[in-house]
Amino acid sequence: MKTIINEDALRATYVFLRSIEPFNTWKLPPPSKVEFEITSAKEVMGEFDCEPLVIRLSDARQSTVENLLRTTAHELVHMKFYLEGKANYHHHDQSFRNHMKQINILMGWDKLEL
Repeated sequence: MKTIINEDALRATYVFLRSIEPFNTWKLPPPSKVEFEITSAKEVMGEFDCEPLVIRLSDARQSTVENLLRTTAHELVHMKFYLEGKANYHHHDQSFRNHMKQINILMGWDKLEL
């Protein structure tokens, strides 16, 4: 079975999430300012890099639309914190966990999931 996780799907997921709450209030950059990459790394589900802005997902760790949405949402929280100038934008501190809890509740996902 071919994976649904590819750069086009990741870009479309970014566009979708960027258009709904709470992401649509975060002033995220247009997709033309973000690079979308797929990796086969087994160590990570996804990553956000800041220079240049890159969202990278692993097709080795996920294969469903729900995981594509959840992992992209997770990386958007990192992006938001970076764009706000937070030094620890890559950490999963209490502020990060609070944002993820809000997103998970809005999306109907497990509120404890990061």
